[in-house]
Amino acid sequence: MADLTASDIVVGKTYRGNSRRRKRVWKGAWDDRTVLWMSQDRSRVQYDGLGIPVGRDYPTVDMDKFLRWVGKEVGYGEEGK
Repeated sequence: MADLTASDIVVGKTYRGNSRRRKRVWKGAWDDRTVLWMSQDRSRVQYDGLGIPVGRDYPTVDMDKFLRWVGKEVGYGEEGK
């Protein structure tokens, strides 16, 4: 599969980390991340996932950092239900 680019990332979709960094975080669940917000110029992404502790602010990271982490879209989210 080809690497994802910033234009492939969509708000509301869920992504799984690449195999080198993939980890289980809770009761066998993967560290998947759902994109909550993206800046208009696609340079920043805010996400949620099981690895984010309850009560913590949702992390916002540079798109480049998110693209280094992401491995693939896992096919569920608002449009995939």
